[in-house]
Amino acid sequence: MFIALCQMFALLISEGKIEDSCNGNHTCHENLVCFQNETTNSSVCQCPSDSYKLNDTACTPKRKIGESCNVNETCHEGFECRDDTNNGSVCQCPSDYYEQNDTTCAPKRKIGESCNVNETCHEGLECRDDTNNGSVCQCPSDYYEQNDTTCAPKKRHGDSCNESLECISSLTCLEKVCRCQSKERFSGNSCYSVDDFQVTNITSTSTSDSVMLTWQTKKHGLSVDYSITIDPTPSADTTIPANFSGGTVDGLTPGTKYTFTIISTIKEDNVYPETTTNKTYEVVTKQQHAGFCNESVECISSLTCLGKVCRCQSEERFSGNSCYSVDDFQVTNITSTSTSDSVMLTWQTKKHGLSVDYSITIDPTPSADRTIPANFSGGTVDGLTSGTKYTFTIISTIKEDNVYPEMTTNKEYDVVTKQQHAGPCNESLECISSLTCLEKVCRCPSEERFSGNSCYRVDAFQVTNITSTSTSDSVMLTWQTKKHELSVAYNITIDPTPSADTTITANFSGGTVDGLTPGTNYKFTIISTIMGDDVYPETTTNKTYEVVTKPARPKGNGKEEKMGNGLYNFTFDGSDGLVDLYEVNIDGVLGLPVNTTSTWIHNVTLQPAARYSYTIVAIKGNQRSETINGTFQVGEEKPGKVTDLNRLNQTDTSVSVQWKAPSKPNGILTGYCIKYAIFETDDFQVIKVTCSDCHNGTNDANSACPAATPVSYKSQSFLNNNESVIEVVITGLFAYKNYTVSVQAVNLAGFGPEVEINTETEIGEAKELQNLTVGLVGTNITAGLNIVWEPGVKTGPTDYEVKIEEETEIDSRSYLTLLNFSLNGYSNNNYVVGDLLGFWNYNVSVRAFTKVGSSQFQSKLVKTHPTIPGEVTGFSVQLDPNDAQEFTLTFGCPEEEKRNGPLKEYVVRKTGPNGIFDEKTILHSSPTCTYESRNFGSDLIVEDYYTFQVKVANVKFSGSFNPGERLLIQPKGT
Repeated sequence: MFIALCQMFALLISEGKIEDSCNGNHTCHENLVCFQNETTNSSVCQCPSDSYKLNDTACTPKRKIGESCNVNETCHEGFECRDDTNNGSVCQCPSDYYEQNDTTCAPKRKIGESCNVNETCHEGLECRDDTNNGSVCQCPSDYYEQNDTTCAPKKRHGDSCNESLECISSLTCLEKVCRCQSKERFSGNSCYSVDDFQVTNITSTSTSDSVMLTWQTKKHGLSVDYSITIDPTPSADTTIPANFSGGTVDGLTPGTKYTFTIISTIKEDNVYPETTTNKTYEVVTKQQHAGFCNESVECISSLTCLGKVCRCQSEERFSGNSCYSVDDFQVTNITSTSTSDSVMLTWQTKKHGLSVDYSITIDPTPSADRTIPANFSGGTVDGLTSGTKYTFTIISTIKEDNVYPEMTTNKEYDVVTKQQHAGPCNESLECISSLTCLEKVCRCPSEERFSGNSCYRVDAFQVTNITSTSTSDSVMLTWQTKKHELSVAYNITIDPTPSADTTITANFSGGTVDGLTPGTNYKFTIISTIMGDDVYPETTTNKTYEVVTKPARPKGNGKEEKMGNGLYNFTFDGSDGLVDLYEVNIDGVLGLPVNTTSTWIHNVTLQPAARYSYTIVAIKGNQRSETINGTFQVGEEKPGKVTDLNRLNQTDTSVSVQWKAPSKPNGILTGYCIKYAIFETDDFQVIKVTCSDCHNGTNDANSACPAATPVSYKSQSFLNNNESVIEVVITGLFAYKNYTVSVQAVNLAGFGPEVEINTETEIGEAKELQNLTVGLVGTNITAGLNIVWEPGVKTGPTDYEVKIEEETEIDSRSYLTLLNFSLNGYSNNNYVVGDLLGFWNYNVSVRAFTKVGSSQFQSKLVKTHPTIPGEVTGFSVQLDPNDAQEFTLTFGCPEEEKRNGPLKEYVVRKTGPNGIFDEKTILHSSPTCTYESRNFGSDLIVEDYYTFQVKVANVKFSGSFNPGERLLIQPKGT
């Protein structure tokens, strides 16, 4: 009993664990508290609210903000256990709460709720002063309120929107787009009035007919066009294009007030329509020269308003676009050229558009005061006195116009005239050009003479351009002399003289000397004697000239002497007297003319039988004798090769060739020999072209190739004409053959080398086949034919037509074409055809053909060999309806095309259920083709199957059994 009481006491004082029931006397473990569950109306032991379960009986305090944790339950109520970047997992407030103290979190404040720091506001909000409510949570300045806890970035220009608060400052939400107001445009980050894009700081520069406007524009990123309108316009309303910095307008009226409207057109984009803004500016164009004015500012630059007219000052004149002093129109850079009685003045003038006359006055004047007309570049004054000083005044007269009166401006210039030839002087400057003051007289130096208006050296009066014409005993000299006013005499001396020293008189144009020696070199001296006068003494000047008299004419008598290899010596008779060499020329001979010191020439190339003309001239010094002319003829040699040999045309049996005479006939041509043969064979045939009018005994083509057949007769003149074309037609040739044709020319010395050409005759009609054989080929299953033929003579690219006709019925002698085809190639002369009917008649035909024509068909009638016959026809088995042992088997011959030979017999087979068969032979009996077999094998077993078959045999082969019929033998009634 004591033990039981102790146990009861122990039960009463035991402590409950976490989650244990704690009703009645059952208490919770130390540090645990008993909580009542109002839902279940029961109590359990749990940790206090500021602790969490450590084990079943122990609790530990919950962690504060910032203390480490592993699950949410280890943190004070309302905290979350989350990773911290620096401290691992720690207790923190939820994201939409902020830390009130280390154990308490409070909900973050919404937009418009009071706050003290940013952390008390929802994420993304700022705690800022509000004018009416103190510090409240608000969106950042570049964000707008999306809901009471969320902000979104404000929309940029051009972004879509619903209301203006969504747009950045200065922008308004219009038509669902963040943009400026209708009279504004966005530039940079701001909105500007359209008028801000007007041009500014307008300035102008004007002339009488144009205005150049310049302006400034706002820096912006917009697309803006600029244009100008003018009021009044030059002709009609006009918009003048311009750019961002200005524009120029031409074609305006002088002295007119214009209002310019500068239009800035801001281009349409995806937000704003196109719009314009204008700025006006007034300008008055300048008055031109001679235009009406009230003050000088109205005139173009450089002009002054005088007497209500835009003009230059009184001592100025207008030229180009500027005013110039009247003195600027004086002549400048005056120069002079004087003689004894004249002065030529030249000057320069200013380029201008004024009407200016130029004149000259002279002091002293030749006879009385007078004005000498001149032009803008100078003037000349004649009739002056030599050696006199003159003062020339050049007057520039600017003509009167509707603005200015006539005015003049002058320039003076001094000139002294020169002394003439033979005039008195003190120094050379006083004399005209080229003269010198010697012994107080204007004259030429001592080695010169005066002629015309100049001094010339005495040598200038020598004769010039001396030429000569000489014979073997005389020389005629001609020369030219200078045109002058002097008295000059001419004579000639000769060295050596014919007999003694002699002076021969001549005139100003030449002289002649006779009685000279042929081939002699003479030296002639032509003496020019200038007579003395009152200024100069007599003097002479000489010119020498050498002439060789011509040598005597050669005697000639030229002839040739043959040396071999086409080379000859040419000899002749020379001249009497002295000769340096002979010039020999033979017409048409290369290498000539030639100069020789002897009377012969070695190794001259001459053409046989040619007639040559020659000339010979004797030469002494630079003199040539009279020419001796002569002719000679070279003997004949064998002719050279014919020229231009070619084929004209050809047929399948002939060739036409033509040629021209040899370029070296080497004599008189008398005919031609023509040989021809099939290429690379020696079986030559010879024909000839003969001379129709050659004299008897000449070596013509008849004697050169006597066995040849003449095919053409030509006259001797025709044969020897280099332009004659000889044509020959060679006949009797084979078609499609290569032939060699050669031609030789014939003359009195023999016949020349052969010239060959190769030619081919045309394609001809195919020739008949030489032989056609048809052999039998094939197997026991199929029949065939081996067709072989021997081609005829080849007349060109040859093909063959092969035609095989099959008899329509046995021995019907009626045929239908089975095959008709071509074989290509002359040598393709064999063809094997298979799959033919056995023991059947065929007609085989073959012919050759070219592109020109075909031969006749050659044909062979042939019968193929027998092959295995086919199956019988009309096979049937009929059982007797009353007797199981009775039946009738009927069949017919195979079809004609399947008999494949003469039929011999039929074998009938009956096969029983055990595979044992019986056979019966029935001989074929022509022309019968329907057979019947009765009561074959009467040992039939009822209710068993039997197969009945037939096969046929011809004279060569036995066929296969047909499939037959399989029948069930039925019992019959009694």
